[in-house]
Amino acid sequence: MEQLNEKKTVEITFRCDFCLKEIKFLLTPEEYKGINEFPIIKKNTHGEPEHTLIVQINKNLEIEDFSIENTETSNSRGIPEDVLKKILTDMGLNNEEQELYFLTSDRELISLSELSIIADKPKDRCEKIANKFIKKGLYKKIISGSTYYAPLPPYAALSERLNDFYKEISDIKENLVLMRKLSSNLNDTLQELETNQDEQTHINDIKEIMVNVKNEVLEKLQTKEITPKVQIKEVPEDVGDLEEYTEELMQSQISVIKEQFKEINSKSVEIIQVQIEELRDKLDEIQSIISENLKKLRLGLLEQTIGNYIEKLLVKTVEEIRDDLDIQFSVNEMVFNDELSEFIEEFNQEFITNFKTTLSETIRQLDKIDLDFEYNEDKIIDSITNHFNDSIQKAEQKITQICSGNINSLAGVKALLTSRIENQIEDTIDEFLDIVQMQDQMNKYFWDQTKKKTPFPMRNIWFVNSMDAARAHITEILSKAKREVLLVAPKITDLNMDSLSECPTTLNIRITAFSDPSLPNHIKRLNILNELDNIKYKKRNLQNLWGVNRDSEEILVCILSKPLKEPHKEIEIAGIGTNIQENIKLFAPILEEAWKGADTQETSISHEKKPKDLIKLIKEYRKKGKLALKDGALKKSYSYYEKIASLVKQTGL
Repeated sequence: MEQLNEKKTVEITFRCDFCLKEIKFLLTPEEYKGINEFPIIKKNTHGEPEHTLIVQINKNLEIEDFSIENTETSNSRGIPEDVLKKILTDMGLNNEEQELYFLTSDRELISLSELSIIADKPKDRCEKIANKFIKKGLYKKIISGSTYYAPLPPYAALSERLNDFYKEISDIKENLVLMRKLSSNLNDTLQELETNQDEQTHINDIKEIMVNVKNEVLEKLQTKEITPKVQIKEVPEDVGDLEEYTEELMQSQISVIKEQFKEINSKSVEIIQVQIEELRDKLDEIQSIISENLKKLRLGLLEQTIGNYIEKLLVKTVEEIRDDLDIQFSVNEMVFNDELSEFIEEFNQEFITNFKTTLSETIRQLDKIDLDFEYNEDKIIDSITNHFNDSIQKAEQKITQICSGNINSLAGVKALLTSRIENQIEDTIDEFLDIVQMQDQMNKYFWDQTKKKTPFPMRNIWFVNSMDAARAHITEILSKAKREVLLVAPKITDLNMDSLSECPTTLNIRITAFSDPSLPNHIKRLNILNELDNIKYKKRNLQNLWGVNRDSEEILVCILSKPLKEPHKEIEIAGIGTNIQENIKLFAPILEEAWKGADTQETSISHEKKPKDLIKLIKEYRKKGKLALKDGALKKSYSYYEKIASLVKQTGL
């Protein structure tokens, strides 16, 4: 220890047998000081899937032992037990059958005898359950010398659930009448906006302004007595007054138009927002139906993937519709304002400015030539009137163009909603159906692959990986014995006493196992063995072997392991059985060595002498009338004397 304290941090490298990676363990001087005993336990969690490497470091700073633990907390079946129970119930399995499936689903192979032990039921009953599992797609029967079954994942149940889910989604698609009705309501709303567009935006007021301006100007031109040239020159001044009047009138009316358009825009958004919320409610209802079905499935990654996809897609669809509407209305308002401003500018340019230019040009021409005023007056007024009429017509056309553009914008909104509500939702449901169909195809593919996989035929050799399987195989082998059997077990409690009692008396049986006479259940079994004359028993302290050799025709050898440092862990077992003579010759010496290495005294019970003092005491008390026993009742069984001794103690004699 002192040497260790003086060393620097030590790095110990060990290769993990699970992931084949080099893992480093560090021992610091501070850790040395706290060491009370060896080995030192060090842990390292790493890898994918995540697992923990546990090493034991001895005083020479060498790894003398190690173990690997799987740290994954997820359910090995991949489906929560309560959900799987619901699925199995829907498949027609009762609680007894469900429990048996749970207990065997993680095993690669299982025999009928092992099923009988696990279920604690007769073989014929277990065989009926196994056949039912085969029909339901939960078991596969293995063709072999004996009856074996391979538990399958519940692919059949999952496929059935996926088919139900597919049908429900298809029903939703067929019932899109509500969606189309909602879309129709939106169309009606937009149609109403289009119909009332002229009245609500005061387009007629603008046209009326144009007519009033035209009539007023023409009236001034026609009613004035324009005979001298000076009076004609005064016309531009009147036109200037008209310009100010027209500009003020136009600005006030346009302000009214803008306010009216804002009101329409706001009202349209409000109406459509309400109906969008109704659409969202319907989509939420669809999502709720889908989510409920997914909860029934609980396919791990599938549930999370489809659930998240549905939520994101529905939310995205509604948000896209809202965003597109906001953009559409904003663009409408911006375009409308821009076109009104452009119209005002063009009106001033086309009407007022050009009209003044025409008058100025006319006056300049009057200054140059001497004309007959009466002759030219009508001509000048006609020219001005024609030019003015052209300007007014252009203004009316511009107003009509603005109005048509606004209506076209609303038509675009209607087309947008129709596309989003009907087409997008239908496309979304089609995507759901594609996902479910794809998952069902994958599920059926893996199911087919699992059914095609054929384990080792096990006609001449088989493997054991559980305590129940070892018990089942030994019981089955024992039932076929004819001459002799050598049976090695970890403990005497691991023996099937009923099977041993049913063996013919001509069958010679040797048994070696650990026993403790201080334990009542051990004593009980020892007494049964003592009463069977064809059985020889030896006590073996080691509990690392379990096997049987039948007539040198069939043998099973299992190795047991339980870490002494971690007694809470279950015993691990690995075994091999065979009826091939070459293999029997190879494994038989292992069992024979176990028998030879057991205690030389076969049993302290089967050869124990009768307790003479106890018999004498019993006879004495019998004479006193304290115990009513007949001479023939003094049996040779040790259990009898044990019972008598217990009775004597209870009476206090």
